[in-house]
Amino acid sequence: MIFRMFFASILVVLVTSIEGLSQETVTTEQLKVKVLAYLNPRVPSRAQRARVDGYCDVSYTVGIDGKVIADSVRVINDVAVKRKSRKDKSHKNYFTKACMKAAQKIANVPPVLGDQPVQVSGNIQRYYFYYHMKNAVIK
Repeated sequence: MIFRMFFASILVVLVTSIEGLSQETVTTEQLKVKVLAYLNPRVPSRAQRARVDGYCDVSYTVGIDGKVIADSVRVINDVAVKRKSRKDKSHKNYFTKACMKAAQKIANVPPVLGDQPVQVSGNIQRYYFYYHMKNAVIK
């Protein structure tokens, strides 16, 4: 019940503040975005077959409606390490596609600076992948 009232008040604030429609963009240093929900990407089958663990860092921009702007999603790091071998070997691009799809689905509280809706750039999310697990881990 409290969550519904909170969410309804956010929507009221969003609707009343969209009337001005400011397109100002700020960075994460100026305004921290609150995340409502994440999507845990599945570990790619290619990584499971190769017994590869790793992580992927994704940068994205949150729009004035709280949704991730699809064109802004960029992979910063995609690091994969092969396990169960004599030497740990580094591999590239195992997790890029899964991370980009997951980052586009992140739900955020619509960012407001003062009383104006703004875009927030420079948000970073890290996904950890372990070949023996079904989904990635978010820490």
